[in-house]
Amino acid sequence: MSRQFYDGFADLVNGAASEPMALRLERPGQAGRLAVYRNNVASAAIEALRAAYPVVNAVTGSRFFSPMAKAFWRRCPPRTRGLSGYGDGFANHVAGYQPARMLPYLADIARLDRAWIEAHHAADGHVCRPAQVAALSPASLAELTPGLHPSARLLDLSWPIHDIWQRHRSGQSIERDLRLAAEAQSVLVWRPYGDVRSVVLDPGSACFLASLNEGKALASASEHTLVRYPDFDPAAAFGAALSAGYLSGALLP
Repeated sequence: MSRQFYDGFADLVNGAASEPMALRLERPGQAGRLAVYRNNVASAAIEALRAAYPVVNAVTGSRFFSPMAKAFWRRCPPRTRGLSGYGDGFANHVAGYQPARMLPYLADIARLDRAWIEAHHAADGHVCRPAQVAALSPASLAELTPGLHPSARLLDLSWPIHDIWQRHRSGQSIERDLRLAAEAQSVLVWRPYGDVRSVVLDPGSACFLASLNEGKALASASEHTLVRYPDFDPAAAFGAALSAGYLSGALLP
């Protein structure tokens, strides 16, 4: 069969009009069967998005979420056989989805949901442990470039939504009529030992971790952060990172 046939079939099951495909159908009943197949494909993609963005679904309700997800599917159909990672870019879609304009914080909720699933599916990696750091000389410690754990996702949000999102994830009461004032919030989502965790970071700690994630050494990251946040305590931030397990130990002996 020709490339045109396969392209037309792909357009049809992904919800696009496909006149070339329609012309190839020999019997009227074939169009109905193709429509059923197309609807099944759409439903599978929508349910995959609902599973990947549970808090977005909980806040909006299924009747709102389903058409929003279907609109995303039409623009960005799955490109792989598995649907576990489907939905990259959904947060941007939510931000531009006209009916969601009345929920300006919804895109940040979607970013948190996406960070959770990315952390959950991220590759395993060595965690930087206090005992490893204690064995280093002061000079070696200053030049250490741990970076963040492979599962870590550092988010800069426009709304203080983390605590509400976290309550939804833990199955607590659902809030749909939120009254929030826009306020920047930095959040880290990571999976140190099998369980996904999240924490709100103060601006200095967020800057420090972002610098480490860019490959800066501890001393350089500390100096960079102190220029912007003179009250920042590098030792306390490094200690918190070690205890929580969101630094990589890949470069340590």
